[in-house]
Formats: sequence, C-alpha cells, structure tokens
Amino acid sequence: MKNRLTKIFATTLIPMASIAMIFTAGCSEQGAKSPSGSGAAASVTSQAKPIQVGWMTSWVTAGQIIQAMIHTNVGTLYGAPLVFRSFLFGPDINEAALHGEVDCVNNGLVPTISLLAASPDWVVVSRLSDSPISIIAGNHSNIKTIADLKGKSIAVPFGGGSHPYVLQRLEEAGLKIGDGPDQVHLVNLKPDDQATAMQQGNVDAVGTWEPQTAIMVVRGLGKVIDCERHIGVVTVRKSIATKHPASIVKLLKCYIEANYYVAGHELQAYKWFTTAARIDDDLRQQIKVIEPNTKAKAAKDINIDLTDKDLALGQRFADTMCKAELIPTAVDFKSRTDLSFLEQAKKELATEGFKSGQVMETPPETSK
Repeated sequence: MKNRLTKIFATTLIPMASIAMIFTAGCSEQGAKSPSGSGAAASVTSQAKPIQVGWMTSWVTAGQIIQAMIHTNVGTLYGAPLVFRSFLFGPDINEAALHGEVDCVNNGLVPTISLLAASPDWVVVSRLSDSPISIIAGNHSNIKTIADLKGKSIAVPFGGGSHPYVLQRLEEAGLKIGDGPDQVHLVNLKPDDQATAMQQGNVDAVGTWEPQTAIMVVRGLGKVIDCERHIGVVTVRKSIATKHPASIVKLLKCYIEANYYVAGHELQAYKWFTTAARIDDDLRQQIKVIEPNTKAKAAKDINIDLTDKDLALGQRFADTMCKAELIPTAVDFKSRTDLSFLEQAKKELATEGFKSGQVMETPPETSK
C-alpha cells in the first residue's frame, strides 16, 4: 500500500521529466546550505526581472495576504515588480515551479518540503501564515475519535498539508492504511471535491484546512474531531535570491505591508479572496482564523519570522514524509531556510520607515 501511495503522490506532484532529472533514490540527506553569497548582503549583479508569484486559491488566510498584494500598490511602493499566478493547491504550484513558471511559492509545509526534496534551487525565506488543519468526520459515519477510523475511509489531497498530518495521527492511534476490514482506506481527493464526496457518502472523513473545514461544517456534512496548528511559508528560487538579493528583500517588505493591510481591511481582503477562490463570502464568521498578524495594530507589529518551534514543526513533517516514502530524499528544513533576507527587510523598514500610509487599492493588472 505504501509503495502504491508513493507512486500516486509523485505523479500528482512532479512531472515525470523533472523526476528523472532531479530525484535520487532513498532518504539520504540532501546538501542544503545556501551557497556563499546567497544571503541578503550579497551584491546585485544585474537588474532583476518581475518575480512570478504562485499562490493557492483554496487556503485562508494566506489567500487574503496575496490578494492584498494583488489589489494594492505595495509592489510599486517598494520597487518590487510582481506577477501573480493562482493554483488550486500546493502540488499544482510545485509543478509550475519545477517547470520554471513561478519564482516565489506560497505553500504549506508539506508541498514546500516536497519542492525542497525535488530541487536544490529553492530556499524558505519567511513564514506566510498560521492556519488550522483538521480531520472532519462525516455526520453519517458515527466517527467520534481517530480510533473510530478503523475500517473507514478518509480522504486527503495527496501532497497537501493534511496528508502527512493524517498519516501521523493514524500511526499514533495504532491504525494501518490498507484495503482490509480493520485498516483505514486512504483516498486521494483534491480540496474542491471534498465537500461533494462527503455529502454523497463516498468517504467517511476528510483531512483538510480552511475554508474547506467551514464549508463542510456549515453545510452540516461533518464535525471536526481533531485539529492542529499548521503554517505556510514563502519559498523563493535560490538562483534569483543569489543574483538579486535586494529583490527578495523588497518582496518581503511587500508581504509585511500586505499583512498589515489585511489586519486593517479584513472584510475587503476576504471579499477579494472569495471572488478569486469562487467560494461563498458568507462563510467568514465560520472560518477559524489563527493568524496573529490579523490582530496587528501597527505595521511594526507584523511578524513573519520563523521561530525555532516553526522550524521544528517543519522538520517533523519532513521526517514523517521521508518515513512514509512521500519524498525521495531527506530534507533538513532548517538548513533550507535563510532568514537573512527578512532580517535585512526589517532593518531597512526600521531605518527608512513603513509606507503603510501610502498603500491604496489599485486595479489588479498583474494578476492571472
């Protein structure tokens, strides 16, 4: 069963041509330290081109942050030309990244780790957002605890944030994945198909994130039986960061300002997101928001650092994915993270000041 799941996971995540070029056998640790000169202090060798930013339409609160960058002039204010491309969920962004179609990836830990394992040309540069991932049991299933999943089916988007989370929870409960009567049947299901599958009784439970959790709860399709904090991160192409470190610094200033804009314009940012994601905008009160930056009172209060706890969480997921053979090589999450660009961005903002008073809504000419 494990090998079959691994094969499905790989084909949904990474084009076969990329697998042939990049993957190596086993879980030996991949060399991951940034090359000399790749930090924020490195010199700029030539004029940087616009950064292609990939983002996920099925994810709150990360979606609002990206929408704030799309619909305001923060990129212009900080001299960061940005082009935005939307995707349904993480593995889709990874495929574009490995084809050279995006330069900046906004993803949860799981697809980020998959990308790091697939190519050395990526580095994590900041936290994106906190969000809950959950296991929802269908109201028709009589499932009340993880242990009750024995002999039942649970759907997750293979390669998405809830995939190894569910694997770990099942292992902790002593449950095995398989097709037997006492095993848990794991189903590959994309986020936008989960509510329909639950409504039709095709699966007994799902592992997912917001706003999918709220959609199913509001529709009376299921109830949350387990939940934990998850994080998203901003990952950029290392080759660009090496040649144009100032561009990454400017990019991170945009993320900081966008976070503050969302904090002060919650409803507007949410409507932008629901329009782009094509979901009902009346779910706002039901969605569980745990991102601390939404409560910021000043731009200086915005924090997109990765703490030691965050890095440990990333490593936990990387180890779980390697153990389950969901990635072809081990990932040292901390060594694939370079926070020097963010430190430089914060230093410059403290010296030069924020431009929050100049941020205004503009036509989203660069969004796709």
